[in-house]
Amino acid sequence: MAARPTAILLTFAFGMLVFGSNCFRTFLQHFMRQSQADGGFALSASSAAFHSVIWFYIGSFIGIAAGARLSDRLVRRFPAIRINMLWIGLAISVPAMAAMAYMPSLWVCLLMTFVFGLGGGLFDCSLYSGLFEVVPPRYRASAMGVYLCGAFLVGCPATAALGYVGRYFSYQHGIAMFATTYAIGAIAVLVARIFFFSKDRDRTISR
Repeated sequence: MAARPTAILLTFAFGMLVFGSNCFRTFLQHFMRQSQADGGFALSASSAAFHSVIWFYIGSFIGIAAGARLSDRLVRRFPAIRINMLWIGLAISVPAMAAMAYMPSLWVCLLMTFVFGLGGGLFDCSLYSGLFEVVPPRYRASAMGVYLCGAFLVGCPATAALGYVGRYFSYQHGIAMFATTYAIGAIAVLVARIFFFSKDRDRTISR
């Protein structure tokens, strides 16, 4: 795995998603409970908990189902379809996550949450199959362990970042700021796609 730059970049991108996702799940609920004067929607604890996850997961389900079906149908004609799903999903998530914090209407905010989930679903549908494109079958179990551990090591500083941002910035600004982690992840996957994927995939197939 260390000999394949694509695998390393995908691990880093997954870590960026874990980082941003932890922040989203923590900040959005608190943001929705804030008063309207502070930019929130003054929801009750139960309503904020419900709305901060349900629309995201509905979008994720649709993104996973549609993205998985599409990539499986097109992979023979477009071998890079799965890795493309990864960076496209992250790219869709960036403006949606940033926008949900500044929407004047609750329902428009929830629409952005749905779109954010849709982007995450497109990423998740190729989360493992994208890695397997550049890892030989006999190493895939080990690669999965490195992939998951590496991603959560990259994402674990999110708790410290949450505390820092929560101390000096509002939840509204915090949500928008952490959208940059998805942008960094999308760039990492795009670099892998442009510069390393074809070579790494060819080496994997030849083995």
